[in-house]
Amino acid sequence: MNNVDKVQLSDLASLYPDNIDLFICCASFETRCLSIAKALTPGRISKSLICFSEDPAGLGPKFKANKSILLQRFAASATEAPLRHNDPIATANTLVSRLSVLAKEEVRICVVDITTFTHEALLILLRVLTIVFHKSSCNITFVYAAAQEYSVGDPQSKKWLTRGVGTVRSVLGYGGEMNPAKGIHLVILMGFEQERARKLVELFEPAKVSLGIGRKATSVNESHYRINMFSFKNLAIRKEEVDKFNFSCTSPDQTRKDLRRHISKYTDYNTVIVTLNTKLSTIGAGLYCVESPQTQICYVPANLYNVKGYSSPDDSCYVYTLENFWNL
Repeated sequence: MNNVDKVQLSDLASLYPDNIDLFICCASFETRCLSIAKALTPGRISKSLICFSEDPAGLGPKFKANKSILLQRFAASATEAPLRHNDPIATANTLVSRLSVLAKEEVRICVVDITTFTHEALLILLRVLTIVFHKSSCNITFVYAAAQEYSVGDPQSKKWLTRGVGTVRSVLGYGGEMNPAKGIHLVILMGFEQERARKLVELFEPAKVSLGIGRKATSVNESHYRINMFSFKNLAIRKEEVDKFNFSCTSPDQTRKDLRRHISKYTDYNTVIVTLNTKLSTIGAGLYCVESPQTQICYVPANLYNVKGYSSPDDSCYVYTLENFWNL
């Protein structure tokens, strides 16, 4: 069964004929942070959680403007959740405290706009949701607004999303079980960002490297696939020492299966996953690690974001329903 549907933003509200009990989103410098919010009807949302970075330095004026738009749009139902992107424990504590209060009254339908969370914050949120709604009958859908273009207006060879790499850290809740007697198997779900991928290989000095390439048929559009392949081909590492595999960019369930199939070949290693592709594939990696807790996920913070031209919004989105969420 396919739990992912691609729908037009104009049709999104019709998927929720009943009121949405809880809507969760994250403000960003990307205009895409407004796509899902504007497609839904505020009056049919009982409670909303608006997440945003507590430290807006380097995020540009669009971040502040978009945050204000979200807070105004959901003013009647909004709870603010300031996240500290350099302090994952504080981020987790904020999410737990806010969601614990919001979940005191029954939440039957929860919609999470995953589009503009950082990969790390999204993975922490996924863990927190499994705690807050454990054994509940809450129906949770994750919605991802598609991008028409990244690094808007730049030629393929000049496209960039981030520059510089901060201190790599394991994601809270996904620390894995590292055996010092085993080498590291570094698994990177590739996206556009060559610098981040190259830096990871340099930092980890892994015994084995696996690069995941998103399947063409699952790419949000063909131009994204071409750029991903360009990034892979121009990644400055020794390709003969690298194993390649394919994964789904848009189906978390299939991404989980792809990781399970590939990683099962390397049981003699400590596996570390880094997600540099879509947030949907990041959800898939998180789900894989929930079922395989010995696996670690790491996050690579960026020093600089392309705040002026990171992305342009498309007119469609992906809706993913996680079945048996309460059993995770």
